[in-house]
Amino acid sequence: MYLSSSLLSWNHEVRYGPLAKPGIPNQVISGEGKLKFAGQQIIYGYLPAAHTNGDIFLYFPILDTLVAGGAVTTGQWPVMDIRQGGWIGGLVNAYGILASIVSADTTVIPAHGPVTNGTEIIRMRNMYSGLHLDLAEQLNPGMGWDDVREMGLLAPHEAQFGDSSFFVETAHRSLQMAYVPD
Repeated sequence: MYLSSSLLSWNHEVRYGPLAKPGIPNQVISGEGKLKFAGQQIIYGYLPAAHTNGDIFLYFPILDTLVAGGAVTTGQWPVMDIRQGGWIGGLVNAYGILASIVSADTTVIPAHGPVTNGTEIIRMRNMYSGLHLDLAEQLNPGMGWDDVREMGLLAPHEAQFGDSSFFVETAHRSLQMAYVPD
């Protein structure tokens, strides 16, 4: 299997030690729910297999504010941690869930990058959905990373997010892992 030097160095750079005891979760969620905190309703939900396999969101209806978690990154390409269950299909599903919650004016707080709005969430959902379809079409003829990179699938968005090579490589690899049998 082909591994680029950027992917190898990236995997090395993101290793973290174990969490301290206060940081270890004591409750697990696997769907959506509601809770009250400080008199305000909070809607929360699980976004499986997006950035990792542990992403969640919090939506504060009275403030029309979405805390999007690791699934949303602005100003740069998101990191899909394929070692921890993240893949392009999960990222697309996460954006679909988030797009169903937001309005155009919803304040969206991403994991990384500047605060954005609901319109941008919908635009990113469409962009990642298109990439997912384009990459899936390339699996049948057996196109590899070099072939996909040359296609420039995300070139129109690089002015906003930067070089897409690593992101497209990771998305392509995640599809191979999901769809191509061993």
